Amino acid sequence: LYLRGQDNQRARAVQRARREQRLDVGRDLHDFVAHELTGILLEVQAAQVSAYDEEENRELLSRLEAAGLRALDSMDHTLQTLRDPEAPALAEPPPTKVHGLADLSEVVDRFLASGTTGGSLELEPGLAGAAPRAIQDAAYRVVLEALTNVRRHAPSAGRLEVEVVGVPGPALRVTVTDSGRQGGPGGLPARRPGGGGTGLAGLSERIGALGGDLSAGPHARGWRVRGVLPLRPERRGRG
Repeated sequence: LYLRGQDNQRARAVQRARREQRLDVGRDLHDFVAHELTGILLEVQAAQVSAYDEEENRELLSRLEAAGLRALDSMDHTLQTLRDPEAPALAEPPPTKVHGLADLSEVVDRFLASGTTGGSLELEPGLAGAAPRAIQDAAYRVVLEALTNVRRHAPSAGRLEVEVVGVPGPALRVTVTDSGRQGGPGGLPARRPGGGGTGLAGLSERIGALGGDLSAGPHARGWRVRGVLPLRPERRGRG
């Protein structure tokens, strides 16, 4: 009976670990695929109401192709795990899916290049080498989610500021602030009831599991998303 009980306990632990892994896969699909698809939709919307010359059309098609390929790569990677329910559960995200602070420049530059929003990235020197990989990945996702929401809800925002600095704790603080709508297109049309709206909630859960905190709300005339992550993370269990 004792051995049978141990076997049952191990089986339940494996099931819980696999469930957590599949939830992480779902979060990856939201974080990366939704970001790229949102960008594609808004670029197509802008092209329908603007007169592009031949060179601008080539640049637009090139951006759409690159975004589509990135979305497909993310889907291929995450679906590999879902296709094999017997695959061993992973204690950490696969290395190819972990992003760092050094990747922020590329994603912010790509965002600014694909629209009319101006902005800047302030990244404190030395943080990329000091912060644990899990913390860097979480900070990257804070920025990615904030950029996705700007594209969805305030694509005509005139200004975007991204700040990543160290604060007492020690902790890493990542802040994304936009200036709000500036009279341009109002964003994507409303989707079906129950669709979307889980990005910040899932991100808050992820950051909370690392011992951090996420807040989002109005700021001046725009919106601000801020995450504070301990540089010595202590993982908390998910209830």
